[in-house]
Amino acid sequence: MSKEILGIITARANSKRLPGKNLRLLYGKPLLQWTVDASLGSHHITRTVVTSDGEDILKFSESLGSEIIRRPDELATDTAGSLDVIRHTVDYLNQENGYWPDILVLLQPTSPLRTCEDIDSALKFYFQANATAVISGYELERNPLREFLVSPEGKLKAIIDDSYPFAPRQHLPRTFHPNGAIYIIDTNSFMTLNSLLTDQTIPFFMDPERSIDIDNINDLMAAEDYLKNALMHIS
Repeated sequence: MSKEILGIITARANSKRLPGKNLRLLYGKPLLQWTVDASLGSHHITRTVVTSDGEDILKFSESLGSEIIRRPDELATDTAGSLDVIRHTVDYLNQENGYWPDILVLLQPTSPLRTCEDIDSALKFYFQANATAVISGYELERNPLREFLVSPEGKLKAIIDDSYPFAPRQHLPRTFHPNGAIYIIDTNSFMTLNSLLTDQTIPFFMDPERSIDIDNINDLMAAEDYLKNALMHIS
């Protein structure tokens, strides 16, 4: 039985650290387009929606072939979180035309180096593992379990276990850093838990070099450099 899989792209208009971020050019294409193209290019995502408070973002997204949802003002502030935006998207589509997807795929436009192949691989992994959720990221080279916390009294305390800072690396649990590129969860789990994390969430490992999360101009320049180098190797 085929699944209804909704790709949700969250693209707020204002960004304090990088104004106009979602429409800034990255290697000749607006940043947002990299994610819209990846979602539309997926063989498994059946519907792609961009949710935004920005009129220019909505018009541009529609021109690329995405559906659009105009985000209410209360979900366009600095304090509004992705979870509320996802819930609004699901509720809106359900109220408008009775649409209820089986699976949600959150794709943030700040992760432009994630491809349609990555999305399809993550979804395939999700189905094969019979998981309820998938989060993309990469294994940290330096394990944070070896670090310390500093108490209010100025004393050191291991983050998890006092033996971890002195243990051989191979004896420590693996650690995983989410890169913000792909979040997959079944719709009923998300709407019940109001979370992208369930007790059956599995990691989807990606290359750290392609895990750039655009937050400032330096991140944008790093992504540009990566794409230039990747094209040089292809040619």
